[in-house]
Amino acid sequence: MKHIAKVFLLSLSVALLLDGAWSQEPRPAGTTPQGTKKPAAKASVEKKAGAKASATKKTAKEASRTLVPWGAKQLPVINAINRMRLLKQNNKWSEVNQLSFKVIEVGARAGDLKEKKALLGAGYWYQALIRGREARPDEAMKNLKVAVENGFENPMEMMDEEALTVLHDRDDFKAIVSDLSKRLDERMRKKFTQLTNNMLEPKASVEAHPWSPDLKTLDGQPFWKVGSPSAVIVTRVHHDGLPKLLALLGQTPPGKMPSLGVVFYQVDAKDDARTRQTVEYVLGLREKKLLDPTIPCAIVGQDVYAELTGGKGSLVERYQAAMQGVRAAAAQGEAEEETGEGDDTGPSFNYFPLLVFFDGNGVPVNAMGGIPADWQLSEALSRFQETAGKAVPPPEAKKEEPPKPEESPAKPAAEVPKAPETPPPAPEAPKPEEPEKTAPPPAPATPPAPPENPPPARE
Repeated sequence: MKHIAKVFLLSLSVALLLDGAWSQEPRPAGTTPQGTKKPAAKASVEKKAGAKASATKKTAKEASRTLVPWGAKQLPVINAINRMRLLKQNNKWSEVNQLSFKVIEVGARAGDLKEKKALLGAGYWYQALIRGREARPDEAMKNLKVAVENGFENPMEMMDEEALTVLHDRDDFKAIVSDLSKRLDERMRKKFTQLTNNMLEPKASVEAHPWSPDLKTLDGQPFWKVGSPSAVIVTRVHHDGLPKLLALLGQTPPGKMPSLGVVFYQVDAKDDARTRQTVEYVLGLREKKLLDPTIPCAIVGQDVYAELTGGKGSLVERYQAAMQGVRAAAAQGEAEEETGEGDDTGPSFNYFPLLVFFDGNGVPVNAMGGIPADWQLSEALSRFQETAGKAVPPPEAKKEEPPKPEESPAKPAAEVPKAPETPPPAPEAPKPEEPEKTAPPPAPATPPAPPENPPPARE
């Protein structure tokens, strides 16, 4: 369960997907939370960001068909749900109660189905929390069921909420959590399969760029095996996740595991002190038998790592192309939340350790951040072996055929025009006068003409 806790939190209900970022308590512009003045450059950047956020709020208000009255304001759906979360965070339960009643009232008569379910799901969720805090389990359970019926489907949050501890021993509460966990697990597996397949499919819109083809190991040897697909762990030194991922990969049957490598990220790849630290760390892992001595290890800097996660042919570009297929499938009758939160910006490729799959040409074709669940790793490896995980023939065989036949005809063709291009020496026709003097014996013969050509060739 802990393996997929983060994934569950990303697979929130429609109500939470409509929610925006957390608001912050107001403070004087151009100051830090501690009240100190910010540098002018930073304040300027944040001013632009604030203007952008303000424009986003206007867009959200214009896009929202339903408004919730709150004081002198009319809150769009996103802002109303966000306000309840903020009030709860600040323990203003009386105001949470008031606003949640208004949200339920507006949601009941909302015309837009998506906004209706979002408002009712969030409103009844907070009513369930309030009744739980008041030690009224029956009413809390009743409100929770209505929230679930309207799309609130986050079992992890239900279990973590202190206000709902009064329900933990109830069979109906356990049944809801169990059912939601199964449904989310099924949706997560389905999305993972779709995304994995789309990542491994060659996309015409995504250029295939090998990543760091000249990468060297710590002892100066080539990191890549030419034509051989591989799985590479990208991580930091002394990261707790590396030994865990190595142990997980070590359980994979030999036939299903491609060649493995480890790449250590550091800001400056030429930092000698960091390099020595990395070498010592690798030696320590090998002494503890946590890292096989045959596994190549290398170091990359920030610039090389950026080429892996951003830019043309990068993992993020490939991911965004893959997500188009997932969204298309979701649009054909599945709920919008199944695409997950944050899909527009890309997956968690900045979570170390990062397991990246490369085809035989050294092109990154798939990746998983963090420690994957057993079934995720098994499926990713199987699909990789079926598609991109096949050895590529050496490129030399392709290069030998075309160039050699083309060069041989090209040279004589070039020599023929060059001969007539030497007319400048040819106009020296007066030289035939010399053979004319000796012409009486061999006058009819034409051999004197060929000897005249060599002199211009010498020039």
